[in-house]
Amino acid sequence: MIDCKPDTLGVIGYSPSTGKFFCLKGKRRGQELGSVGDGGYVRLSYRGKQVAAHHLAWRIMTGRWPEQEIDHINRVRHDNRFENLRLATRSENSQNGPKKSTNTSGFKGVHWHKRSRAWVARIMVERDEIHLGSFRTREEAYAAYVAAAKEFHGEFHCLD
Repeated sequence: MIDCKPDTLGVIGYSPSTGKFFCLKGKRRGQELGSVGDGGYVRLSYRGKQVAAHHLAWRIMTGRWPEQEIDHINRVRHDNRFENLRLATRSENSQNGPKKSTNTSGFKGVHWHKRSRAWVARIMVERDEIHLGSFRTREEAYAAYVAAAKEFHGEFHCLD
């Protein structure tokens, strides 16, 4: 608990470098708090309510609850190190995810179009799907997707 930063009540401590939470008072003093839930996120009790640990980390570090979503940069939902957290819109947060489990091309944003017998690249921007073109190879289609992801999603683009 070397770099432990207390919450406003001084009851819970947060270590920005490890992303862990600790009890600072009472019988449980020094014990790690929180547990990983079904969705892979750490949750803990704070002021009588269950809260997402990444939201509480944001609150402790910035002094305010997040007004947007919190994105785990490395996509590891239980990694609550402060350097791994950033504010994100719903759209930005959804971009920082892996390719769909139904993907058969092996490349995010690329699928085979039977009728045209071509690889097609598409990208979601906000709620709109943008057709990036049809290509002879899936690698060419993926190159188009990568360029569009960098353009439209900046630091939030995720290629795998």
